[in-house]
Amino acid sequence: MVALRARTIVPLSWLVVLTVLALPLAAQDSSGSGGGGDIELSRTQIQAERQAIINRAMELTDSESTVFWPLYREFRTKMAAVTDRQVSVIKEYAATYNSMTDDQADKLMSNYMDFQKDKLNLEKDYVKKFKKILPTRKVARYFQLEHKLDAVIDYDLARAIPLLQ
Repeated sequence: MVALRARTIVPLSWLVVLTVLALPLAAQDSSGSGGGGDIELSRTQIQAERQAIINRAMELTDSESTVFWPLYREFRTKMAAVTDRQVSVIKEYAATYNSMTDDQADKLMSNYMDFQKDKLNLEKDYVKKFKKILPTRKVARYFQLEHKLDAVIDYDLARAIPLLQ
C-alpha cells in the first residue's frame, strides 16, 4: 500500500492557505476586479495537485485508469460546484467576521450546513458510480484519499480563518 506522505500534501495545503489569506483582500476590494481571479487560479492549482496525488496513490491498472479518470473528472466538476458555495460562505465571512449580526451568522451557519449535506449526498451518489467500474476496495481507497486531502484543506482553512468577533 502506498502511503500518502505529508510532503506530498504540503504543496496542496499551502495553495489553500494562500487562497484563504487572499479572501479578506478580495472581500474588501470594492472595485470588483481583485481577488476572484487569484482564487480561481489557486483552485485550479489545488485540483491539479490533488489529481497528481490521487494518480500516484491509486495504483490503477491501465483498464481501470481508462474508466476511472473520466468519472473522476465528472465527480470533481460536480464537487467544484458544491464547493463554490463554501468559497462564497468564506468570502462572506471574511467581509463581515468582525461586525457580523446574529441574522448574518444564522444565514452563514445554514449555508455551511447545506454545503456539508450537499457534499455528502454527492459523495454517496459517486460511491455507487465508482463501485460499478472499480473493485470496492479501490473505491474505498479513493474516497479515503479524498477525505484525507479534504482534511488537510479543512485544517488549513481552520488555521487561517479568524474566529468570529
